[in-house]
Formats: sequence, structure tokens, C-alpha cells
Amino acid sequence: MIGQSAERKNKKVKAKTTYGISNTSQSIRRRLREIPLFVREKHLSSVIDKNYFRLHMLFYVLIALVVIVGLTYKKWLHPIFAILLGCFIVGIPCGASPSKIIAWISTGFGEMLGSIGLIVLLGSMVGILLERSGAAASMAAFLVGISGKKNAQLALMLTGSAVGIPVFCDSGFILLAPLAKRVAHTAKQPAFKMLLGLAGGLYTTHNLIPPTPGPVAAIANLGVQEVWSSIFLLGIPVSLASIGAVYVLLKVLPSKNLVAEDHLVVVDQEGLQMPPWKACIPIVLPIMLIAMGNVTIVSLDTQKGLLYESMAFFSKPLAALGVSYFVSLLLFAPALKDGLVRIIPDSMHQAAPVLFLTGAGGALGYVIKSCGLEQSISNLADIGLAKGPLLLIFAFLLTAMLKTAQGSSTAAIIISSAILQPFLILAGYSSPIQVSLLVLALGAGAMVVSHTNDSYYWVIKEFSGLRKSSDTYEFTWISLVQGLASLFAVLILYAILI
Repeated sequence: MIGQSAERKNKKVKAKTTYGISNTSQSIRRRLREIPLFVREKHLSSVIDKNYFRLHMLFYVLIALVVIVGLTYKKWLHPIFAILLGCFIVGIPCGASPSKIIAWISTGFGEMLGSIGLIVLLGSMVGILLERSGAAASMAAFLVGISGKKNAQLALMLTGSAVGIPVFCDSGFILLAPLAKRVAHTAKQPAFKMLLGLAGGLYTTHNLIPPTPGPVAAIANLGVQEVWSSIFLLGIPVSLASIGAVYVLLKVLPSKNLVAEDHLVVVDQEGLQMPPWKACIPIVLPIMLIAMGNVTIVSLDTQKGLLYESMAFFSKPLAALGVSYFVSLLLFAPALKDGLVRIIPDSMHQAAPVLFLTGAGGALGYVIKSCGLEQSISNLADIGLAKGPLLLIFAFLLTAMLKTAQGSSTAAIIISSAILQPFLILAGYSSPIQVSLLVLALGAGAMVVSHTNDSYYWVIKEFSGLRKSSDTYEFTWISLVQGLASLFAVLILYAILI
């Protein structure tokens, strides 16, 4: 009798361990299985074994990613609609009705555009002002002038990285390609290498440093608006690592001239007479306002007053970029002449695709969060697969896969950051430095790789004047090296600072 009693007790303990339910009667388990999976996860998480749900939830997200990548890679569907389709692929199997998913999409889309819509538009407006007033060309000429002929290639790369912060890399390359050809002719160096160096510099900061759309969208998706200044500061050494890797690679490449002769020398002096300090103000001003505001908020946290409230206002990215735009108008309006009225319409035209993509990414992220992905991935955090530097590597690989498949760096960062948002708390990413490094890891992945489905790839080909389309594949290898070098720098910073 005693032995049988002990055996029955052991069976109950085993059943409790196996199913994770205190009462193992068949009737209760049957009733639990009749409850929709989504409701069970939300309301009965303490009594239901989550392993089944976890596997299926991650599987649904994986299917959504495959569908998004496949449809955009084959150009069967625009990325915006592919992402919205992914919302249903994730939501329906989790037990949500189509009408509920529509409500989630509307909420996520609206919240995302509400948080960064004006920021992206103002950033685009400042960039166009810099481009059309000649301020960007003035900065480029100044950096190249102080470097001398020997270091002209490095100067062009640094020029590209500086211009790539406020100006889209496509527009920046179109703007500065004539300058790169002129410098190559003066320094008697291959124009091909000069142009690739310029392209690499623009590509670096376009993916790493706000206020470019990718990093801005990642900040909004992750819900950490206070990390702007830390991303900028940490992004400097990461950008330098990327630029340094490109510089070394270009030194190794053979000195061949792949640029057609009629594209080699372009003389365009417009904008070069503007003082370089004046041209830099729209870039430096918002960064200084955000950094000074954050320092003031921390130092005067217990002594709130007019100074505190003023700096708290100007530390907001929207306010800082707004100030930068109006200062740019005062500085550059005379140079724009009749073109001033076109700034806002052209900025809206440039920013609209990015905003719609960003909103769709926000919708996908909201659906994933509403379905309880943070519960489904908690086991990864428990065993250490979503903690520390491993999360940075995973973020890099996920973004690189999306970038390579569908071509848009911004879309890759938006989708990846939306998926990774639930990982933050579980992975212990609570400090601004940790979150900033995660955003930089996403930017590093968004560089890998630029090829024929990337608009920037074709901009480089057309405005470089390359004789053959296949010659542009040199930049594909450069983008791979840039991404890996940036990830390596991010991991080193994590090891030092965390």
C-alpha cells in the first residue's frame, strides 16, 4: 500500500512537471484546449505550458518574414503592402480576428508616424536646403582642401560621412560626384576609387547616424527617444571603423580606371564660396541642442525652473530639428532665390515613401507585441540566447538578411527593430548605451549588402559614369566589409562599456 501510494504521488508530480498545470484531470485540460490560443496566453499564462505557444509564435513571425522578403525580392508586391500582409500572417494564427488586426495596424501605423513623421520631414527639409544652397558642396571642398592631394581619398570619405548625416546618400552622391571627379583629376588619382570612397562615406552615416530615416525609425520602434545623443557619440567610432575598412580595401584594389573619359572632369563652382563654418551650422546645431538639453535635465533634475523647461524643450529631436530648419532658412534663403518655395513640396516627395514604410513597420511591430511575442521569446532570454552581445549579432544578421533580399536599408532597419522591440527588457537592455549599440548593430546589418535591388547601387553606377554595370559590384564587396567592420566595432564598444 505504501509503495503504491508513493508511486501514485510520483506520477502526479511527473504529470505536474510535464504539463505545467496544477490539476491534471482530463476534463480541465480538455476545457483549456477549447479556449483560443491567444486568450490562453494572455489570461492563463500561469497555468499553461507555454512551450507549444512559443514555438508556434516564433514560427508565424518567421513565415511573415519569409513572405515579406520573397514578395519584395521578386517585386511582386510593394514592401508597404508586403509588410501589411505580414501583420495578418502573424495575427490570425494567434487567435486575433481580422477586424482586431485592422485595429492594431491602424494604431501601430498612427503611433509610429506620430512619433517620427515630422522628424523625418524636417530632416529631409534641412538636407535639401544644404544641397540646393551649396552648403554641402562648401563643406566637401573645405575638407578636401585641408587634406591635400595625398590624403584626398580619405578626405572625400570623411566628406561623404559628414554630408550623409542630413542628406540622403542617393542625393549626396549625386551632389558630390562631380567634386570627387574634380579632386581625382587634380590629385592624379583613379576617379573610380575616389567615387567608391565617397559612396562608402555617405553609406556609413546614412545607416548609422540620426536624423537619417533608418536610425530614427529604429529609435521610435524601440521606444527610446532619449538615446539620440548617445547614438551619435557611439556612432562616431563605429563610423570611423567602417570608413577605415573601406580605406584599406581601396588601397588593396588595383588602380584601374573604370570611368568613361567624358565623365572624368566636371567643373561646377556653385556653392563653393560659402564659408564652411556657416555650412556646418544646420548639422551641428541640433546635435548640440539635444546633447546640452540632456545634460541640463540630468544636472537640474531637482531644481526645475525656466532653464530646465527650456532645455527640456530643445532636447526633443523635433524641436532641435525645427530650430535647425529655421536657422537654415535664415542662412541660406538668399542663395536659394526662387527655389525656396519648392523646399517643402520636394521634401514631402522625398520623405513620403520613407514615412509610409516606417508606418507599415510600426504596424507590424504593434501586431507582434499585441500577440504576446515577449512571452513567446522569454525562454530565449532565460537560457541566454537573447542576452548581451548575442542580441547584437542576431540584430545584425536579421537586418542583413532583409537588406540583401529587398534592397532598402531603411525598410530592413524598420522591420528588424519592430521585431526586436520585445527583446529589450527580456535581454536586459535598459541603459541608453545598450540600446544605442543595438541601433548601431541594426545599422551595420543594413549595409549588408548593396546590389542590384538597391537604388543606391544604380545611383553609383549612373553618376560615376562606369563603363560597365558589372563594375559596380566593387561597391557590393565594400558594403559587406563596411557592415562587418561596423559590427566588430559595436561588439568592441559593448565589451568596453557594458
